[in-house]
Amino acid sequence: MVSSILVCLSAGPGQASPTEIARARALLDQGKAAEAYEILAPLETTLAGDVNYDYLLGIAALDSGRPDKATLALERVLAVSPDFAGARLDFARAYFALGNYPRAKTEFEIVLKLNPPATARATIENYLSAIEQRAPIKRAGTSGYLEASIGYDTNVNNATSESQVFIPLFGATFSLSPTSLETSDAYLGLALGGQASQALTPTTSIYAAGDIKTRRHLDASEFDTINADARAGITSVQGANSYNLGLVLGRLYLDGQANRNLFGVTAEWRHLLSARNQLGVFGQYSQLRYQDPAIEVNDVDQEVVGLGWVHVLGDSGRSALFGSVYGGAEQETNGRPDGDKHFGGLRLGLQMVTANKQTFSTSFGVQPGRFSEENLAFLVKRKDILYDVNIGYTWHPAPHWSLRPQLVHSRNDSNVPIYEYTRTDISVSVRRDFQ
Repeated sequence: MVSSILVCLSAGPGQASPTEIARARALLDQGKAAEAYEILAPLETTLAGDVNYDYLLGIAALDSGRPDKATLALERVLAVSPDFAGARLDFARAYFALGNYPRAKTEFEIVLKLNPPATARATIENYLSAIEQRAPIKRAGTSGYLEASIGYDTNVNNATSESQVFIPLFGATFSLSPTSLETSDAYLGLALGGQASQALTPTTSIYAAGDIKTRRHLDASEFDTINADARAGITSVQGANSYNLGLVLGRLYLDGQANRNLFGVTAEWRHLLSARNQLGVFGQYSQLRYQDPAIEVNDVDQEVVGLGWVHVLGDSGRSALFGSVYGGAEQETNGRPDGDKHFGGLRLGLQMVTANKQTFSTSFGVQPGRFSEENLAFLVKRKDILYDVNIGYTWHPAPHWSLRPQLVHSRNDSNVPIYEYTRTDISVSVRRDFQ
């Protein structure tokens, strides 16, 4: 960071250049801030008050993970040279690293008034965007939405397109029933949901949220669904870290009948590495229980843990690259023929927001999975690889309104042919948000 700032912004007045200072400056240019700090720190009792020395000490302290020391050194610089933009920018960065966002915002805004170069301005705007996301929690708040959609799904039941399958156990080919075959249909969807939160302290809040989503097919009504979900939890923001612990409840209805219940516990830790980069660690434990006795053999307990990353693009702070890797397991609890499942996954995505707040987003995911028991009919241990691609575009024709066309394509490859399928879902939705 130091080399870019020294290029972008004036080095400022002052004098102090013994051999140690020259060595420290060279180390900073090489990105060795910790070594530079070890040289500079012992000189503070004799050189404190020299602008050049204090500036280098402040940068070395900041970039070596000592933001508290950095604020002291840089404050001495600004006391002598209040318009020294480079020192002011690093002073703001130090307060950001300490989690003192109000003070950091004030200092960043002062630098903007000094008309910094474009690269420095972009850096500042990204920090301000990050501060906006981490502003103190509001005492209370509610929000909601209503959404309607129309679409066409090439495979509403995630089924194979092969009407005949060879089963090794019997050494013969069998025909599948129509309900076990790929079914395409148009559909109408309706969704509504809301969230309420209440602050317990300036940095901690509790929340509750819920959604109901329905899909009605034109012809294949036996695959009509209603999803009802509820969530509640506690969120805390502590400096560059945020934490979330929550409960999840869900029920799926298929053709008007209760099909599956979900109970889950979630946990997440996110750390703001910089204004452009955020790291996250997440985990979830879920119980899936099927209500129809004919399929309750599919009951499982599932655990998932993963690591996520977000990188902000551009000057606005709204466009971003994101990715995650995860792994998990399903323990069968009711005699699933394929046994337990172990799986991993990778997801990569991009979101781009234009100047008039139109959004383009795309993501790609892959999830391989292996099962523990041999499938008796097909005489193999089942292996699947699920691929999916999601492409969407959101247009805001008016405040609180959005129009979103979307394409979702998925494919599941399996060594058990009845589990192989391809699916493409194309839809357009209209949404109204309420604050």
